[in-house]
Amino acid sequence: MSKRVVVNQHYEDYWDLTMAWTAYTEDKFNKALRIIVEFIDSEVDSSSIGLTSDLYQKLQRKLIKEMKIDDASIRKGINQFFKLGFINNGGKSYHPLTKKFLSSTDNEEKRILYSKIMYENASFSRSG
Repeated sequence: MSKRVVVNQHYEDYWDLTMAWTAYTEDKFNKALRIIVEFIDSEVDSSSIGLTSDLYQKLQRKLIKEMKIDDASIRKGINQFFKLGFINNGGKSYHPLTKKFLSSTDNEEKRILYSKIMYENASFSRSG
């Protein structure tokens, strides 16, 4: 069976989603998400506007240092957590199941929590 070429491709209609980490049960995904959640808990005033430009830059520097990857990948990584729904719009809070997802060691439970978070809160056009 051969593939057919799609003649009228409209790339602007594709979802605006790129991901730095795709294996949500692996250490890199969970480490990055944990760093972001801990940063929100310690640095972001939930009564404010959330992640200001200065706080966003501080978060980027923290992730670059701890994850040991470049600036572009870090921005992509942060944005993926917004788009997937783990981090709420504006970055002043996160989905109520995010910490449960992070604390789970069971891959099936993580899969279910990942699905619930995405179903309830994902927005692929959202960014940090």
